[in-house]
Amino acid sequence: MPDLSRFVLFAGVLALAACGSTGAAAPPIVPGSGSGSGADPRAPAACAVVEPDLLAAVIGSASRCSFWGCGTNSPTVGDGVVFDELDSRFNAPVGPNRIAIVEASRLTVPVTLRVDRQELVATELRGGRELRGTDLIDTIITLRGAGGTYELKINNVKDREMTFWANDPRDRTSGAGEFVPFYEILTRATAAGGFQPSICRPGISTVEKIWTGVDGFAIVFAGDHYDPVHKLVSDTPAGTTLFNLACAGAAPAKMHLMRHTNAGSWTADHHLDAGHAPFATSVAQRQAMLKMFAADYCGTGHAFTIDGQPLVYGDAAAWYPPTPTTPRIDPPTGYIGTIESLWDDHGALCLDTPRLVDSRTIQAACPDKPLLPCGGPHGVAHWEDRVHVISTNSDCPPVR
Repeated sequence: MPDLSRFVLFAGVLALAACGSTGAAAPPIVPGSGSGSGADPRAPAACAVVEPDLLAAVIGSASRCSFWGCGTNSPTVGDGVVFDELDSRFNAPVGPNRIAIVEASRLTVPVTLRVDRQELVATELRGGRELRGTDLIDTIITLRGAGGTYELKINNVKDREMTFWANDPRDRTSGAGEFVPFYEILTRATAAGGFQPSICRPGISTVEKIWTGVDGFAIVFAGDHYDPVHKLVSDTPAGTTLFNLACAGAAPAKMHLMRHTNAGSWTADHHLDAGHAPFATSVAQRQAMLKMFAADYCGTGHAFTIDGQPLVYGDAAAWYPPTPTTPRIDPPTGYIGTIESLWDDHGALCLDTPRLVDSRTIQAACPDKPLLPCGGPHGVAHWEDRVHVISTNSDCPPVR
């Protein structure tokens, strides 16, 4: 049975408490090149302490939580209107809040906008100069939608902070990888005066250390459309001007960094139009990963998770470099506590130990889908021949 060296561990939680007898939480293993450096595989992972009202919201109706689940980090503007997708064309409303970009400028010079794969590009209407990266700082984008008119300001751009978590196999030995641009975007209601903090809620790095350099920042990428209510993903039509805006720590951002997006399926020097996409995934594979991130066991869109819940997960493609600190399933070790689920595009295929909510509560939420046990490490042998995604728990006990 293959080891879990392809897996990624997020050992952050909304609130931390020591697990076991050491009295301290282990440093997280981070994904991508060099992941796990400095982490002690023998140390216990941090366990979640969930406030009762938040846990009740997770268990209850999904409508009581935001788009991606309770404690989620979705972009918000002005008075808290949530959005995850925009159209770079002017006056093209998108989403349930019907938000549209109505104009854009940089230092009073009008610009048009587009997203080139995973990069925001502004083109000056006078002269046609293209602005990318840090040249976009001080760009103002005006939105109109539910609740009124808002302005977004690009306050900072970090385009050398984080690479994809899956990188070109040719670069694995050198540790090199393709960078993903991150944008700090401030917001204000146009009648409210000064700009407020980022559209992305800050603080995710306190529970998921990998986001430390981009806490409160967002990424953009084109090519995928998400139905956040039902937790579905689909390809956008060719030539579309729709794009996603995902905050650090949110499920769509993780999807892109794990190259489970159209924009992430090819690298800077391997273009789709050349017929080469080294990280191509099917819609079904991407949806399986999305269901896992959201803990949508039933496949109905109900997310049974919170930001930063400790979890070890991976996909059958084995795109992630091995690290000496990554634990093994065969033979089983105590560092990985339990198997959680195998995942396909319809949700969980089986269920051993849920990451947060007890299995009886989950089963009651999906009476038409019996969730049979996975059978522990031996029951998921050769899982990659059956499904695209697997998830396991740390040593932390599930919430009961």
